[in-house]
Amino acid sequence: TAAAACLPALADEQIELLVAIRNGADVEQAARRCHLSPRTAARRLTDARQSLGARSTAEAVSLVGRRIDELSGRA
Repeated sequence: TAAAACLPALADEQIELLVAIRNGADVEQAARRCHLSPRTAARRLTDARQSLGARSTAEAVSLVGRRIDELSGRA
């Protein structure tokens, strides 16, 4: 994805999860959308937070959201 190219520290799956959460899904709903178990989704989100240096999922969602908005010209 375009976002993945500009967020090289994250896998596409991690970006998908964060975007789903940004769009209002909880972790369980985001996991279902990405065809993952909730436990796997939670691990992917933990890895994403660590890669981004974020202290929380909300902070990771914000960082990815801002980057996506910049790329799409909405920033």
